[in-house]
Amino acid sequence: MSYESKVYICCEESLFNKIEKDIREIGPDRISRNSAGDYLIEFDSWVSWNEKHPEEHRIIKVLREAQNDVTKGFFGYLRIGEEVDDVYAFCNNYEYSLTYIRTLYRDETIQDFVNLV
Repeated sequence: MSYESKVYICCEESLFNKIEKDIREIGPDRISRNSAGDYLIEFDSWVSWNEKHPEEHRIIKVLREAQNDVTKGFFGYLRIGEEVDDVYAFCNNYEYSLTYIRTLYRDETIQDFVNLV
């Protein structure tokens, strides 16, 4: 059984060009581009994400290099693991940071509860 994650990357076009081949090799659910030319790459369904795999390793390596040298491009990275506390994010510009928010969805079975307090 493999460990799986959801992964999101937001980056400038210069960084996207460096990681595009590896991104497409893994097979994202979506690649979007805004009017400023920034990309949002979404692995929204569970994907086996391991930095020891060649594609993932190369992507993280490029992002780490950009983290230390912003002239290589701005980015935000977010990986959400299977466990509740397994959330990892890093970026090199707050405008590209990605945030994960957990919410409680109240379906019909919960709505029948009566407030006691």
